[in-house]
Amino acid sequence: MLDPGPPPVIAQAPGSLPPIPRDNPFFQPFNVSVPGITVAQALTLRPSLTPTPDPVARLGTIVLGFPSLFLDLKPTQIELAKFLHPTTVIEWLGALTPIDTFTARYGQVLDELSKTHATLITANIPDVTEIPFFTSAQRIADHAHLPIEVVTSMLGIGAGDYVRITAREYVDGILTNKIPGPLQHDCKSPLTMRC
Repeated sequence: MLDPGPPPVIAQAPGSLPPIPRDNPFFQPFNVSVPGITVAQALTLRPSLTPTPDPVARLGTIVLGFPSLFLDLKPTQIELAKFLHPTTVIEWLGALTPIDTFTARYGQVLDELSKTHATLITANIPDVTEIPFFTSAQRIADHAHLPIEVVTSMLGIGAGDYVRITAREYVDGILTNKIPGPLQHDCKSPLTMRC
């Protein structure tokens, strides 16, 4: 992570993986998870030896492509999961997927995995942009439909400050005049953090 943001700035780590970055590329692992894969990609992304700048596609080839590429197979993540005839499937998808896409594709994922007759354990990932640990003063102002100057004055924070999620009930109380402000400013406080 180059910068915690918000929004966070993430970049690829320097260096590169070896051509076949597994101890035994002829052994098919049972964990077919691909970090960063979307719900749609779980249904459509196929391994390929063609170079690509997409880090998820590269990881997909590492996880899904060996030994399947040697057998002239190119399964998607869901196809490979079905092919392994599991007794239990733990499925966890959904990061940063728009709700309309998620709704349509997630149903497809569950339908396909249910064909294995395995016990399905499912989870999804909440939209991390909607549940940050810190909320900016501007976002608080936008949510409260108040000018930023009013919010910063009532809460006793600066326009560039971030408020911890644990302070939400205090923020709401202060902005609706149910409790007196301002918020505490000490970074050691569980309420706010100045950034």
